[in-house]
Amino acid sequence: MAPALGRKFAQEAEQKRAQAESERRRVAELEAEMERERQEWAAAEVAEEVDRLATEQARAAEVDEETVRLRAQMLAEHSWMAEYAVKSQQEAAALF
Repeated sequence: MAPALGRKFAQEAEQKRAQAESERRRVAELEAEMERERQEWAAAEVAEEVDRLATEQARAAEVDEETVRLRAQMLAEHSWMAEYAVKSQQEAAALF
């Protein structure tokens, strides 16, 4: 009876070892999947931020273009402003 009992314990130990190994593999798979999802989420956040910055930069460029256009229009319509700007720059240069 002792050898049968020893085999039974050995079989149970082997089953528990195999189950533990299976659980370790499953945990490793889940961790790898979580890491992939985290990286995908981080990449999506970066892409969103890049898109936001590109949109913001495009808007700033539009504002800059509009500002230049309005200044040119204002100076064309009011030539005295251009003369005043030049005179002010000359006076400032003379001070330094």
